Amino acid sequence: LMELSSRRLTRLTYTRHAAEASPSWSPDGSQSVFVSDRSGAPQLYIMDRSGGEPRRITSSGSQNVDPDWGPNGFIAYSSQVGKIFQIFVLHPTTLATQQITPTDASYEDPSWAPDGRHLVCTRVQNYRSRIFVVDMISRSCISLLPDAITGDWSAADWSPK
Repeated sequence: LMELSSRRLTRLTYTRHAAEASPSWSPDGSQSVFVSDRSGAPQLYIMDRSGGEPRRITSSGSQNVDPDWGPNGFIAYSSQVGKIFQIFVLHPTTLATQQITPTDASYEDPSWAPDGRHLVCTRVQNYRSRIFVVDMISRSCISLLPDAITGDWSAADWSPK
């Protein structure tokens, strides 16, 4: 963590022999969710901004990655289910989870919209990646780009406004 005015760095985790990455702040800035492989496989952990011991919040899935803490208080992330990834939404207090993507392809890299109702994500199918939007109310999953546009697209994000 860096304080911009003084450029002072504060280390939040002290896990030896573990990779820790992909932090995302809670809407109020008091906590962060991040990926750590301290348990042997990538899982999600929550930690207070002031430090302390991280709390593991995922247990199913062989890999849980790409967390994004949304403005609605829920955490979206990618979880490996069999050979593909699916996007789940987790309540950080109750740890209740819900898969929100269909099982027709692999879905990765979720990012919440500022309205907290939509997620943008990458859909990988037949070795092609495309950008999709998921509506959290209707559960519809819609491609943003027509099939005529070629190339691979991934890791989309929202503008703050």
